[in-house]
Amino acid sequence: KAGKTSIKFNIKKSFNSLNTITILTPIKEITFHIIPINTPFLLYLNNIDHINITFNNLNNTLEHNKQKVPIFQK
Repeated sequence: KAGKTSIKFNIKKSFNSLNTITILTPIKEITFHIIPINTPFLLYLNNIDHINITFNNLNNTLEHNKQKVPIFQK
């Protein structure tokens, strides 16, 4: 899947994915795209909506089916 996804952080610059990796998270398997830029881990609300995960901001959890995973801020 290398190069099949283009990630854009601003209007001027976009990055093609180098590769993908699928990781089993506490909720489900999620495929991440590897891009050639130093960024913190990003999982946007748009992305989690696409894979049917809900962010519950009242109790700070990610939810999928009946699973709930707490989110902590450091």
